Amino acid sequence: MRNDHAFTLIEVLIAVLIVSLVFGLLLESVTQNLKDLGRSRADSRAAQLGVDRMRELKLALEAGEKLEDGVQEGVFAEPDEDMKWQITVTPQTLPLPADYPGELPPSPLFAKANEPPAAPQAGLEPPLRLVQVRVWTGDEDPESVEPLVVLLAAPPDPTKLQQQPQTPNAQNGQVPPGTQKPATGQKSKK
Repeated sequence: MRNDHAFTLIEVLIAVLIVSLVFGLLLESVTQNLKDLGRSRADSRAAQLGVDRMRELKLALEAGEKLEDGVQEGVFAEPDEDMKWQITVTPQTLPLPADYPGELPPSPLFAKANEPPAAPQAGLEPPLRLVQVRVWTGDEDPESVEPLVVLLAAPPDPTKLQQQPQTPNAQNGQVPPGTQKPATGQKSKK
């Protein structure tokens, strides 16, 4: 006699197959989520280390250190020895507008359209530099990492600032800071 309340071997095998498929899919999903979480933590750590590296660069510049053009690379100290950094410094010029009249020579910050930037003069540092800081884990390509970017302008030369004329510009009526425009048409009261 056959018992109608019991499962057959085929029914049990089918149930085990379904349960194992569901657990397999769940395990794959959990594994992918853990990988994404690890990648997110590494990206967050890299961003923080990049900001820290940028602060160190700022402090070095404020202390009077010179910023060398080119690429510098290195590895962080413990506990971040699995992270690498790269600082790229390149001189930059900005394009002049197409309708620039050319009556006055442009600042060294600018280059005329379709002209290569002028080579820096000996003894003068480029007035504008592009600084890119990249931080990545050891198994990544540095070019695939989005850099932190800063555009640095060289401080003005104090001797050139002192040589500038301190008279008002008659062409546009502007007065240099710290001077007063002469009053016209006013009578003094006695």
